Amino acid sequence: MNQKGSSLNQKGSSLNQKGSSLNQKGSSLNQKGSSLNQKGSSLNQKGSSLNQKGSSLNQKGSSLNQKGSSLNQKGSSLNQKGSSLNQKESSLNQKGSSLNQKN
Repeated sequence: MNQKGSSLNQKGSSLNQKGSSLNQKGSSLNQKGSSLNQKGSSLNQKGSSLNQKGSSLNQKGSSLNQKGSSLNQKGSSLNQKGSSLNQKESSLNQKGSSLNQKN
């Protein structure tokens, strides 16, 4: 679904991946110019992933209010299940714990 100029209230997990993926199941949402209120966990992953399940949300030019934990990971992963949100050109209000990991 490509959505422009609206707001999305999301509860649960989202997964965003940069790189190559094999055998990916789930739904993706590309949204521009809106706000996202997310409750739950966030995982930002860069690299390659194999056997990935979940949904992805790519959001540009909006604000994110996030409650929960955040994990920023750089590197490759195999058989990954979880949630993530990648956001560009926006503000982030985060409450909870944050882990920055580089492999």
